[in-house]
Amino acid sequence: ELGHGLIERFGPKQDGTRLSAYSQTRLPHIWLTQAFSNWFLHLIFTCLQDGQEPPAAMPGGFGNGLRYGWITALQNDPLFARWFAHAYAGVDPD
Repeated sequence: ELGHGLIERFGPKQDGTRLSAYSQTRLPHIWLTQAFSNWFLHLIFTCLQDGQEPPAAMPGGFGNGLRYGWITALQNDPLFARWFAHAYAGVDPD
């Protein structure tokens, strides 16, 4: 989108409309990427404090169960694996 906006603005058309709307156009995708990052980091670090499970947590407890469930889903669900790969790489769903 940015490349097209720059070409239109500085190319023969000299039209800056697309470039002016770039931030507004990209904002929904940026929030999707932020949401994925937040979910993924929470999944990785849930129940962890300084890289260690807190004393009150049972070893292999809820956080590990969540991680195991998501890893299993990634291995066994092709649609989820595809979504994850695209979200991880920042590929737009469009």
